[in-house]
Amino acid sequence: MGDVAILATILNALLEQNKGIKITVLTQKKFSPIFKGLKNTTVHSVETKTKHKGFFGIFKLYKELKKQNFTAIADVHNVLRSTILKILFLGKTFVQIDKGRKEKLNFEEILCTT
Repeated sequence: MGDVAILATILNALLEQNKGIKITVLTQKKFSPIFKGLKNTTVHSVETKTKHKGFFGIFKLYKELKKQNFTAIADVHNVLRSTILKILFLGKTFVQIDKGRKEKLNFEEILCTT
């Protein structure tokens, strides 16, 4: 939930600096209200436990999103699901954030061994 709250603030600043852009946020339905006040922003709910579960669910999600003709995609979650979407959206500008999981793991290992 922390990532989602931070994202809303970042998107607000991005929209203020780039008046002409439109953004679609892909998130769980329960997080949709966080993005409600953002201008030029729509929310597409993902249902990872039902409709969009597993590979075929991700492909279904891809087909839903493909209709919107995005010019660029930013993945701020960087999980397997979004990596598969990256492959499916081959040819689109796709930026994926490195959340430093490997570095965090190494730090946790250091803490455990000393």
